Order: sequence, then structure tokens, then C-alpha cells
Amino acid sequence: MKLAIIGSGIGGSSLAYFLKDSNMEITVYESREIVGGRMRHVDFKGRPVEIGAGFFHTANRNIMQLTEKLGIEKVELSSDNFGLWDGNKMLYQTNNSDLITTLKLLIRFGFNLIKMQSIVKLVKSNIKQFYEKDEVFHSVPEMIKMMSFDQIYQESFDSNLSNFGVKEKIKTELALPATKYIYHQCGNRGMNGFAGYVSLIASDDEPIYYIKKGNRTLCEILLREARVTLSLKDKVTSIKKEGDRYSITSENGTILYDKVVIATPMEIAKIELINIDKK
Repeated sequence: MKLAIIGSGIGGSSLAYFLKDSNMEITVYESREIVGGRMRHVDFKGRPVEIGAGFFHTANRNIMQLTEKLGIEKVELSSDNFGLWDGNKMLYQTNNSDLITTLKLLIRFGFNLIKMQSIVKLVKSNIKQFYEKDEVFHSVPEMIKMMSFDQIYQESFDSNLSNFGVKEKIKTELALPATKYIYHQCGNRGMNGFAGYVSLIASDDEPIYYIKKGNRTLCEILLREARVTLSLKDKVTSIKKEGDRYSITSENGTILYDKVVIATPMEIAKIELINIDKK
């Protein structure tokens, strides 16, 4: 069976990895010259600086287990030095003293900050429960419903914060910038509430990590282990259903597959679907 996966981010690369023993012939399409999707970094003074998917939390057991199994070196991300920069000046910076840091946070954001943190803790708690359930989900809404996140999933992150009474300063200086760091996408541009709150999980007291050679290298290793055919700089323009199979047309031509998985946001990929139910 021939399978095409469109997108080489953590979704596409992990799917390929988990199917590596399925005897499928897997091809992964990636429009850019490197794999990783939103997982991006730039080299700065000999070390990777993450500019998308900047960390992973211990609550994400899949990532934690994969790094252990594949022997990938990870580093705990320190929260001792944290600052807010608006492009012109430093708005806020932590102090060596936890007490002074807490006071500075309260002075700038008030007790309203505690309200946002309580929502984040609830999201993290329900995510942990997700791993304890031995269930298969056929859609994202089905998974969201199991975790009781229907409301925040259906609303935009920006609107959800406002509905929970989170003040504008916290939104613009903490919450929305966090989504840019994690997803390489600003949270006030159509992002749902669940995705937005996940980006704030780092604000609790549990350890968070990044991969020493850059988080994007996880995708590289997963694809290498899966022994896929990787088609880089090859943007998919259309998918057409032909009987029980699908033809994929990309910049490099047209190929017929038995199954296709779209592991990239449709609003970004802009792939034309022909003879396919868009629901």
C-alpha cells in the first residue's frame, strides 16, 4: 500500500514513525527545503534558538517517551531569566529573588494573572488524563470532547481569554506572544482556545525541555527511522480522488496513492481537493 503524508512537522513525522512497521510505502511531502513544520530554530553563537515549538512539557508523554527511546539529548529550559521586550525596550525582567519576581509580576499584571494560571492548570490536568485513557479518536473534536474542552475549542483564544475576564495587558504581553513562540503563529489570528492555553503550560512549576540540537531534529530522526521517501521543496497543489485511490499533484508531478494524510493546516497549505468531501 502506498501512503502519502503531506507535511513533515511533528504530526506528519510522528505518523510516519508509528507506521514504520506497517509495510506501507510512505512518501512525505514538504514544501520547504527542511523538515519540521512549525518547529524551527536559528543558530545563534553556536547554539539553536527556537522560534517555533520552543519547548515541550513533561505532560506531553509521547514526546518524552520518544526522546528517551531514540536517545535524543534534551535540556531543561530554565525559567530563571525571563523578560518581555516590545521591540524598543524591556517591559519586564525577572530577578534572582523569587519574592521580588513575584512582586514585580503582581505590580505589572495584578491578581488577574492568577485567573489565567488557574485555567492553564485545568488544561494541563485534563491533558494528563488524556494519556490515561486507552481510546482511539477518529477526529479532533471527539478528542476535545473527551477532555471537556468543547467551549474553549470552539472559541478563538483571544475571545476565550476575554470571556474568562483576562485583562488586555496580560493578553498582549504574555498570552498572545506565547503562541507566537510555540506555534510560530499569533493567537489573535483564528487560533482556538485549547491550542492557545497549551502554549501557556510552561508558566507552571513543572520542568520543560528543548532538544539540544534543536527541536526540529526530532522530526528528522523520526523520518529517518521510518525510512520514508522524503520529497523536499515539493509543494502539493491538489489531491484528486480517482475511484478508491488518490492522485497527488505537486511541483514535481502527479503520483497515485492508496491513502493520503494531510498533516499540515489547510488554510496555510491551500491544497485544492477534487472529488473529495471537504468535511
